[in-house]
Amino acid sequence: MKIGIFGGSFDPIHIAHLLLAQKAAEQFGLDRVHFVPAYSPPHRVEKNLCAGEARLEMVRRAVAGNPLFVADDRELRRAGTSYTVDTLKSYGSANELFFLLGADSLFSFEFWYEPVEILKRATILVGSRPPHRYEAVKAQAQRLMERFGGRVEVFEFPWVNISSTSIRETIGSGGSARYQLTEEVRHFIEERGLYR
Repeated sequence: MKIGIFGGSFDPIHIAHLLLAQKAAEQFGLDRVHFVPAYSPPHRVEKNLCAGEARLEMVRRAVAGNPLFVADDRELRRAGTSYTVDTLKSYGSANELFFLLGADSLFSFEFWYEPVEILKRATILVGSRPPHRYEAVKAQAQRLMERFGGRVEVFEFPWVNISSTSIRETIGSGGSARYQLTEEVRHFIEERGLYR
């Protein structure tokens, strides 16, 4: 089975996350995409995360109804710093693994914990969108493969100017994040009073 793994804070999960996963699944023939909320992301500067249970519930609500998508709580259950290499190891070797990244993360990938081991265990799929030029992302992918080995595939992803940070800021200032979130996630945020 070809399994895509999409890790992140998902604080909150939004439409651009879902579009990236759907595009990757279609282009690379993935059987499933696992959305894996991080317990404690090592690359995130701002550490004021919503509780793991709330982020997992938002992921569950966002992916419900799409048979390709799975809400996966393995990093939350494991606790501690969420290193990608540990998550990949937890899937074993029975499946072909693909790790989904945004272009911004590709440019810092060489500083991640055990990048060689990550590339041994999974093909990296990178969704390229502005502000990064497709050619620059392809060149970075090539540099990483030359340095660390493995396989990094870049695919074009439509520009959607949505981020979890801007959603939190919008909600915090009393604005609406409608159309940036699924309705189920938006309702959950409103019910719980998150990001206010």
